[in-house]
Amino acid sequence: MRNVVIAAIGILVMTAIISVSGCSSSTNSMMNGNNSVQPAILRASPVNGATGVATTASVDIKFKTPMDTVSVMTSFHFTGGSNMQSWMDSVNHLGGLGHMDQMDMNRMMQLMDSVQIRGTFQWNQNLDSCRFIPDSAMMGATEHMIFMYGQMMSSSEMMMDMGGGMMSSDTGFTFHFTTAP
Repeated sequence: MRNVVIAAIGILVMTAIISVSGCSSSTNSMMNGNNSVQPAILRASPVNGATGVATTASVDIKFKTPMDTVSVMTSFHFTGGSNMQSWMDSVNHLGGLGHMDQMDMNRMMQLMDSVQIRGTFQWNQNLDSCRFIPDSAMMGATEHMIFMYGQMMSSSEMMMDMGGGMMSSDTGFTFHFTTAP
């Protein structure tokens, strides 16, 4: 009987060791995969400052890691022409995005939403690239702006750092381009 108890304890100890080491290696492999990568924008097209962009162009964005698509689409704001100027004037009136309190920022985002260019998003299979296709052609010879602000996060729910990287400030990502006449 004593040998059976010792054998049972031995089996339990071995099972516990295998379980713990199994959890440990799966945790390490998760940390070494895309789940631990800080999301960032790697590139966007049209590029910031581009001129002569076709009025039928789409907007392409490549991310460093798979993204939570809803958080990106909610944070994406696209406008141009006099609508963009109205929004920028309102932002400047309040002292810039960095000086706004949450209520001011919410009001500015509502204004931006009301004047934005509508369209649809297409995502690649990996969810690390998206294309925004405007519902109609953009106005020609007009400056356009894309502003991405908010709670953008990766598919593993890691928040995007708004304080550094390509086209970024402490308030978000902004890039401008001008369409061809």
